[in-house]
Amino acid sequence: MLKELKAARTRRHFAARGGRVVRGHLDYEDITPHLIEAGLVVEPYSVDVAAFGAYVDRAGYSRLAYYDRGRAPTAREKYLEHYVSLALLAPEPGQVLIDVASMNSPFADITAELYGLDTYRQDLMFPPGIDGRSIGGDAAAMPIPDAFADLLTMHCSFEHFEGDADSRFVREAARVLKPGGRLCSLPLYTARTYAIQTHARRWRMHDIVFDAGDPVYVADDWGPPFGRFYDAPSFVRRVVEQLGDLRLRLFSVTNVSDVGGSCYLRYAMLIEKPA
Repeated sequence: MLKELKAARTRRHFAARGGRVVRGHLDYEDITPHLIEAGLVVEPYSVDVAAFGAYVDRAGYSRLAYYDRGRAPTAREKYLEHYVSLALLAPEPGQVLIDVASMNSPFADITAELYGLDTYRQDLMFPPGIDGRSIGGDAAAMPIPDAFADLLTMHCSFEHFEGDADSRFVREAARVLKPGGRLCSLPLYTARTYAIQTHARRWRMHDIVFDAGDPVYVADDWGPPFGRFYDAPSFVRRVVEQLGDLRLRLFSVTNVSDVGGSCYLRYAMLIEKPA
């Protein structure tokens, strides 16, 4: 009886916030055929495993507390995300880079040292405004001038943007990027059916608001309080249709198993502002 009462209370909670509870766990799925059917081009991308290993050594992750000096189960996946974003962006010395939703990531420091970039970290958890090299507040409404950045990066963060923040961020990127500027966001979390996934207990600590009718999976083995999984129609509606003059390239990583570890990177998106 107690379990049934808790389940009913959970359903009422999400219904009051627009969501609809679905039983089970949502898995990260390959939707390439569906993306192509929606009119999108999906380009294959093969990781140069030797170059990735050299990057990890040069970046010095083994000396950093970040992901327990590489001992954490998902450390290799995180390093791979950093490497692929840099490979796709091809940064040049002196360019301005903002690592969006960076939290405690050393990526801004690493890229400043290795590539000679002028780097900033942005996160909702930072105090609002600009403090040195930190930008606080909503990533979809950054307190910076138009055409401020050459490069924007997002590593395992876009899927956590609640409500309409994902669509608003795409429009904000058009404002923030310089002509010829580029945004790389990865991974793109995908499933055959659009849904949100939340942790079975952590959602109680967050006042999450969902779009009306969002299916919400409540799972014990999912960490964050909010994770958005796109199907092809929702990706078109929430991202592609918000691009305006921006250009999108989608990449499908073809050899992630060759990288080893617990890597799961499947899709990366590269958005460019015309020069």
